[in-house]
Amino acid sequence: MVYSLEQLAKFFGLAFSALLPLVNPLGDALVFLGLVGDAPRAVYRILAWKIAVSTTIFLVVIELVGTALLKFFGISLPVMQVSGGLVLAAMGWGLLNREERAPTPATAPSDG
Repeated sequence: MVYSLEQLAKFFGLAFSALLPLVNPLGDALVFLGLVGDAPRAVYRILAWKIAVSTTIFLVVIELVGTALLKFFGISLPVMQVSGGLVLAAMGWGLLNREERAPTPATAPSDG
């Protein structure tokens, strides 16, 4: 099959816009700040740049090789969708049912 550049751009744009909510850049920014903590601005910039580049490379590779990889392993798309849903459900269930950790002295609020 030969696709025109216009069709490839259209398909790539549709796939990218479908994957963007899964990546959730606005929600992940809060997670990023929580994991990095109090750091100099330069550290934030370097880490954000590395994460952005890695994520972009990952999404492009999956976009280009994903279908061939699924066919190679004999996995159908509905099976992948169901297994992905089960993984997300298990992760959500684990977050809902995990026990609260006691605060460490360094993070505990002071009474003074």
